[in-house]
Amino acid sequence: MTGKARGYNFLVFLGPIELSCAKVSGVESVIDTESIAEGGVNDRVYTLDGNPRTEKTLILERGASLDLTADYVLQPGYRFATDIIVFVLDNDHTPRYIYTFSGCYVKKVSFSDLDAARSEILMERLEISYETMLKAAVY
Repeated sequence: MTGKARGYNFLVFLGPIELSCAKVSGVESVIDTESIAEGGVNDRVYTLDGNPRTEKTLILERGASLDLTADYVLQPGYRFATDIIVFVLDNDHTPRYIYTFSGCYVKKVSFSDLDAARSEILMERLEISYETMLKAAVY
Protein backbone atom coordinates (compact mmCIF):
# COMPACT_ATOMS: atom_id res chain seq x y z
CA MET A 1 0.00 0.00 0.00
CA THR A 2 2.98 2.34 -0.29
CA GLY A 3 2.08 5.60 -1.98
CA LYS A 4 -1.70 5.05 -1.77
CA ALA A 5 -4.04 7.49 -0.07
CA ARG A 6 -5.65 5.77 2.87
CA GLY A 7 -9.23 6.75 3.50
CA TYR A 8 -9.08 6.70 7.26
CA ASN A 9 -6.38 9.31 7.85
CA PHE A 10 -8.03 12.71 7.48
CA LEU A 11 -8.68 15.98 9.29
CA VAL A 12 -11.74 18.21 8.85
CA PHE A 13 -11.71 21.95 9.58
CA LEU A 14 -14.87 24.07 9.66
CA GLY A 15 -13.04 27.38 9.53
CA PRO A 16 -10.99 27.50 12.75
CA ILE A 17 -12.78 24.52 14.31
CA GLU A 18 -11.23 21.05 13.91
CA LEU A 19 -14.05 18.52 13.73
CA SER A 20 -13.39 14.85 14.47
CA CYS A 21 -15.34 12.71 12.00
CA ALA A 22 -15.77 8.97 11.56
CA LYS A 23 -16.77 9.32 7.90
CA VAL A 24 -16.75 11.97 5.18
CA SER A 25 -18.70 11.40 1.96
CA GLY A 26 -20.01 13.45 -0.94
CA VAL A 27 -16.56 14.64 -2.00
CA GLU A 28 -17.06 15.13 -5.71
CA SER A 29 -16.34 17.49 -8.53
CA VAL A 30 -18.99 17.28 -11.22
CA ILE A 31 -20.19 19.40 -14.11
CA ASP A 32 -23.73 19.42 -15.43
CA THR A 33 -24.04 19.18 -19.19
CA GLU A 34 -26.70 19.78 -21.80
CA SER A 35 -26.95 17.85 -25.07
CA ILE A 36 -28.11 19.69 -28.18
CA ALA A 37 -28.95 18.07 -31.51
CA GLU A 38 -28.21 20.28 -34.48
CA GLY A 39 -31.10 20.73 -36.84
CA GLY A 40 -30.78 18.51 -39.90
CA VAL A 41 -27.81 16.53 -38.53
CA ASN A 42 -29.19 13.46 -36.78
CA ASP A 43 -26.06 11.36 -36.31
CA ARG A 44 -24.60 13.26 -33.35
CA VAL A 45 -25.29 15.64 -30.49
CA TYR A 46 -23.21 18.45 -29.08
CA THR A 47 -22.50 18.54 -25.37
CA LEU A 48 -22.29 21.92 -23.66
CA ASP A 49 -21.78 23.02 -20.09
CA GLY A 50 -25.18 23.35 -18.51
CA ASN A 51 -26.57 25.11 -15.49
CA PRO A 52 -26.31 23.13 -12.25
CA ARG A 53 -29.49 21.14 -11.64
CA THR A 54 -28.73 19.78 -8.18
CA GLU A 55 -26.74 20.98 -5.22
CA LYS A 56 -23.62 19.17 -4.04
CA THR A 57 -23.74 17.82 -0.50
CA LEU A 58 -20.84 16.99 1.80
CA ILE A 59 -21.82 14.50 4.50
CA LEU A 60 -19.92 14.39 7.79
CA GLU A 61 -20.62 11.62 10.29
CA ARG A 62 -19.27 11.69 13.82
CA GLY A 63 -19.97 10.54 17.33
CA ALA A 64 -22.23 13.12 18.97
CA SER A 65 -20.13 15.16 21.36
CA LEU A 66 -21.00 16.65 24.71
CA ASP A 67 -18.63 19.53 23.86
CA LEU A 68 -20.76 22.49 22.82
CA THR A 69 -18.04 24.57 21.10
CA ALA A 70 -19.20 23.76 17.54
CA ASP A 71 -22.92 23.34 18.22
CA TYR A 72 -23.79 26.97 17.40
CA VAL A 73 -22.27 26.46 13.94
CA LEU A 74 -23.85 23.10 13.25
CA GLN A 75 -27.43 24.27 12.90
CA PRO A 76 -29.47 24.08 9.67
CA GLY A 77 -29.24 27.33 7.72
CA TYR A 78 -25.84 28.36 9.07
CA ARG A 79 -23.69 29.75 6.22
CA PHE A 80 -19.94 29.42 6.65
CA ALA A 81 -17.94 32.63 6.18
CA THR A 82 -14.81 30.55 5.53
CA ASP A 83 -14.10 27.39 3.55
CA ILE A 84 -14.38 23.84 4.87
CA ILE A 85 -11.07 22.05 4.46
CA VAL A 86 -10.43 18.29 4.49
CA PHE A 87 -6.83 17.09 4.71
CA VAL A 88 -6.01 13.52 3.59
CA LEU A 89 -2.93 12.33 5.47
CA ASP A 90 -0.28 9.74 4.67
CA ASN A 91 1.15 7.15 7.10
CA ASP A 92 3.32 9.81 8.75
CA HIS A 93 0.27 12.07 9.22
CA THR A 94 1.60 14.51 6.63
CA PRO A 95 -1.07 16.14 4.44
CA ARG A 96 -0.99 14.76 0.87
CA TYR A 97 -4.29 16.06 -0.51
CA ILE A 98 -6.32 19.08 0.45
CA TYR A 99 -10.00 19.36 -0.45
CA THR A 100 -11.42 22.87 -0.11
CA PHE A 101 -15.20 23.40 -0.13
CA SER A 102 -16.53 26.92 -0.75
CA GLY A 103 -19.99 28.45 -0.47
CA CYS A 104 -21.03 26.07 2.31
CA TYR A 105 -24.11 26.04 4.48
CA VAL A 106 -25.59 23.49 6.87
CA LYS A 107 -28.55 21.80 5.22
CA LYS A 108 -29.49 19.11 7.73
CA VAL A 109 -28.43 17.72 11.10
CA SER A 110 -29.68 14.30 12.13
CA PHE A 111 -28.91 11.75 14.83
CA SER A 112 -28.93 7.98 15.01
CA ASP A 113 -31.71 6.20 16.89
CA LEU A 114 -31.74 6.48 20.65
CA ASP A 115 -31.77 2.82 21.62
CA ALA A 116 -30.87 1.91 25.21
CA ALA A 117 -30.94 -1.83 24.47
CA ARG A 118 -28.10 -1.60 21.91
CA SER A 119 -25.80 0.68 23.93
CA GLU A 120 -24.14 2.21 20.85
CA ILE A 121 -22.45 5.54 20.35
CA LEU A 122 -24.89 8.27 19.38
CA MET A 123 -23.94 9.30 15.83
CA GLU A 124 -24.50 12.76 14.38
CA ARG A 125 -24.85 13.24 10.60
CA LEU A 126 -24.26 16.68 9.09
CA GLU A 127 -25.32 17.46 5.53
CA ILE A 128 -23.53 20.53 4.23
CA SER A 129 -24.29 21.93 0.78
CA TYR A 130 -21.41 23.49 -1.12
CA GLU A 131 -20.95 25.40 -4.36
CA THR A 132 -17.41 24.44 -5.38
CA MET A 133 -14.76 21.90 -4.43
CA LEU A 134 -11.07 22.16 -5.24
CA LYS A 135 -8.50 19.41 -4.78
CA ALA A 136 -4.81 20.16 -4.34
CA ALA A 137 -1.94 17.71 -4.00
CA VAL A 138 0.81 18.49 -1.48
CA TYR A 139 4.30 17.27 -2.30
